[in-house]
Amino acid sequence: MMMNLFKTVIIDDERTFESVENPAIYIRSSETALTFLEKNKDEHIDTLYLDHDLGDGDDIRVVVNWLAEAENDGHPLDVDIIYAHTMNPVGGDYIVKALQHHQYNVVRIPLPDLIDFEASNYKHPPETPHGLRLILGGKS
Repeated sequence: MMMNLFKTVIIDDERTFESVENPAIYIRSSETALTFLEKNKDEHIDTLYLDHDLGDGDDIRVVVNWLAEAENDGHPLDVDIIYAHTMNPVGGDYIVKALQHHQYNVVRIPLPDLIDFEASNYKHPPETPHGLRLILGGKS
């Protein structure tokens, strides 16, 4: 029986989230994301979070293209759900449309929805399906 090594993978250049249920793997650039995905393409990922703008002119589009090509080749990434959590509305729409076209289960989450601004510690209520809390100003 294969062990699920990757419950949550987050591709985001600057934000750090705290997982309510399990630790997350952070990837800060598209180049590192492609290396990770290629190396682990046969592994199961429960949840994949994608930020569009990855800083220094980098963005998630090459990763989205890799995911699309994998599906076109008959070997889509084994991922339960993909969340597009970018502040970039055009980039978020691109992620959702491109990946839905390739049969991935993808949902757009506006980044502010990951933050409970009313809570003094900025924690997102644990009953939410994505189960993450944004750690403001955090880089890991």
